Amino acid sequence: MTEKEAASQNTPSIPDFRLGSWLVCPKNQTISTQTLHIELEPKMMKMLCVLAEADGNVVARTDLFEKVWGNQVVGENALNTCISALRNHLKKVDGKNYIKAKPKLGYQLTQPINWKIESDNDSTITAKKITNHQKWPVLLSAVVIVIVIGWFFKNYFATKKVNEDNNNPAKPYSIAVLPIENFSHTSEYDFMAKGLTEQIIHQLATLSQFRVISRTSSSSFSNQQLSAKEIAKKLKVDYLIEGSLQQDQEFVVTIQLIDTRTDTHIWSKIFRSPRDRLFEFQQKIGDAITSSFETDSKDNQKRIIIHHPREKGAYENYLKGQAYASLNTKDSLNKALVSYSKALDIAPDYALANAGYALVSLLLYQNGQLKPEVALPQASKAIDLALSTEPNLAEAYAAKGLLKTYERSYEAAEKNFQQALSINPRLTKALHNYGFLLWSQFRFQKALTYFEKALEHNPLSPMTNFAISDTLFNLGNIESSIQHFNYCLEILPENSACMLGLARVYRSLNNLKKEDALLEKVQKLLKPDDIYLSFATILNLEAKGLWKEANQVLIRIDPYYSDVYTYRLQQLMFNWMHKNKHTKKLIKQQNWKKSERHLLLAGADAFWNGHCKLAIEFYQPVYESSPRKLRLIDDLLVGVSHELNLAYCYEETGDIIRKKHALKSALVNIQKFINKKYPMPGIYFALSRYYQLKGNYRRAKQIYQDNNLADWSWSILLKTDPVFNSITIK
Repeated sequence: MTEKEAASQNTPSIPDFRLGSWLVCPKNQTISTQTLHIELEPKMMKMLCVLAEADGNVVARTDLFEKVWGNQVVGENALNTCISALRNHLKKVDGKNYIKAKPKLGYQLTQPINWKIESDNDSTITAKKITNHQKWPVLLSAVVIVIVIGWFFKNYFATKKVNEDNNNPAKPYSIAVLPIENFSHTSEYDFMAKGLTEQIIHQLATLSQFRVISRTSSSSFSNQQLSAKEIAKKLKVDYLIEGSLQQDQEFVVTIQLIDTRTDTHIWSKIFRSPRDRLFEFQQKIGDAITSSFETDSKDNQKRIIIHHPREKGAYENYLKGQAYASLNTKDSLNKALVSYSKALDIAPDYALANAGYALVSLLLYQNGQLKPEVALPQASKAIDLALSTEPNLAEAYAAKGLLKTYERSYEAAEKNFQQALSINPRLTKALHNYGFLLWSQFRFQKALTYFEKALEHNPLSPMTNFAISDTLFNLGNIESSIQHFNYCLEILPENSACMLGLARVYRSLNNLKKEDALLEKVQKLLKPDDIYLSFATILNLEAKGLWKEANQVLIRIDPYYSDVYTYRLQQLMFNWMHKNKHTKKLIKQQNWKKSERHLLLAGADAFWNGHCKLAIEFYQPVYESSPRKLRLIDDLLVGVSHELNLAYCYEETGDIIRKKHALKSALVNIQKFINKKYPMPGIYFALSRYYQLKGNYRRAKQIYQDNNLADWSWSILLKTDPVFNSITIK
């Protein structure tokens, strides 16, 4: 069977039909007119058929995901990309918009649909739409069938094991564990309720037949007055677990398992345990839940068994650490470190506590709370202790992957993340941080894949939602980036990372009014000295031409904890604008061997000061080993194109062949970011520089003027830029 034949079997079995000017043939995977014939990808055809069957009504995004992708793990961008490509195909014939997006609802077809039905003799006739009168018998039959089926399933699920899909037993059960509520008389046991929730999630997630939503996402519904169905819809799950904890002489937990599709409580059970048997208690609850589903016995045998020590207080402190760590604030991370330390004082060989201690140490370093000479050795020691006790602990390998990422040992980092995911493919810490590793290496397309997988299991993760939006921007998918940032802020209204990310996008578009509005909101959420807010403020001031004010913010930043590349670039730019003699002194102070990307700054400074031979010495090794580092959008957006700088220096040193190669490569990269709907001044500034280097001065000047670059703040660099010395652009 060919790939096309296999794909066609998955296409909805509906007849040919006409959509506006198009003849749609689902079986052949084609759309055609008298002048055009286009073969669609299977998913695209399935999408078109689902929209067509709605007969002009809106189809929800969740329904499109379910009907087009089924069990396949994809992110929001897959749907956006598919809709965009299908829309572009359909408008080729008459320029009409065939697919309309309904914000927060879904999509609908806007052009008339005429169905073509195959007759017995293989000829086709056009079918009329069913009239309201004709619909009544059909609807009445459907209602009766639904009532009967609903009655059957309600009774079936109340007495039998859950079987989500008889026709597809391999389909994973989608389930979310809502935060267990603390009904005891003291808040001391809040941590117990949170930790218990976390451990039940972990136990279910180790079975391949469950798709379990992370606690970060499920906990966002704590104290919200939403029905089970509303929560399930937001989390895209079929089953919910909710419960409560009370404590008298022993712990008492009540657990309910709910099928949200039928709004049926499958069961409600009470579990009791003395304080010193908490782990067995949690395991008993998890076993009760899994036994309610039809699972593969082999899968159960392969389940990851986590060992907790029996020493009194160790497991309790570990649960406290997990609860604090999940909040992911600077204060809560410090409390988590203390809790893990207490657990390790009681049981030094507690593998999970060591892994948690290591990960939190690294997060505190990332947030500027621990210096690297403290955090990195501290994390390394804890990881080694964890793996010496539990050689197959996925959490330890995930922490080691992040450690190696910060040590810039990227190959070792990747191996450790892969090891973690081979043990537990659904470990969101490993999925997200593997994406972060790839992002750190500017391998944005692959990074996006892992961020989307992480989001599948943790749909309300603040950082993963930010990471996807930011990665889309780095790939040049501006519209998709804006859409996902807005989606992030819709589901997480106080996510400062998504606010700053979206502010960055608007700054790149020179839409400073929208950027200001977002920064005003962030200022209410973060402390004034927050490093991310500080850099956003600097760039905002620069975008307004307030260079002195921006420099005043810059000098207050401690580069020890900041994005050192961005910090040094800002320092150097102030000098480049004025040909400041202090630049050479600044260059001598830096250790340019720290990373390849820092070599680019030395190369840029040598270029700006007319030392092309020295610039090539810095630039060329990076260009040969990691050319993508010379092409990042962040540099282009502030008027810096390392690849064009290098092309200029090749010309100055008489290496015309390399100059042509660098120019050709730079143009391909610049064109990737050109978007007429979302024009970015920095990209057009780079394009103007490109034509200047090509000797097409008229074209360079036209681009500069047509895009009003004189009003763009970073065009101040033009005054001292060696590329523009031979021509007056303005």
